[in-house]
Amino acid sequence: MTPEHKNQLEARTNRVLRSLPELAAPRSLLPRVMAAVESPAAVPAARAGWPSWPMPARVVSLVLLAGVLVAVCWLAGAAPRLGGLLPRDAQLWTASLTALGHAAHTCWDVVADMAGHINQWVAAAGLVLLVLANGCCMALAALCARLTFSPARNGLL
Repeated sequence: MTPEHKNQLEARTNRVLRSLPELAAPRSLLPRVMAAVESPAAVPAARAGWPSWPMPARVVSLVLLAGVLVAVCWLAGAAPRLGGLLPRDAQLWTASLTALGHAAHTCWDVVADMAGHINQWVAAAGLVLLVLANGCCMALAALCARLTFSPARNGLL
């Protein structure tokens, strides 16, 4: 296509498009668009998170989690007694649980020993710092989740 032919085609297309009448939007379009813009976006349940669960579901999940924790701690203590009854792979697992139980017991002993030797104000300050660090980690995790799951809505794309 030559430049002259291209210019003629462009001018002709421009004339035809300008001669077309303007299209009118349906009367119901503007109210529907404004209502959609002003309404909060529905968040899928998978993205809403644990705090948005109904209270009975949260209680059940918390009880189940506590049950799993108790079972792991019990198995860690019972693992040496179960060693002869289990296959080789399970024996490795129970050895790992035993080591985990010993590590948790040691950590508990260290915390209990430190609690008897530190000042009350130092303990309170440490607890406040721990809570603040936990909040920072949760905020960072929420930010990463938002950036991962909805980059277009956050203006990144």
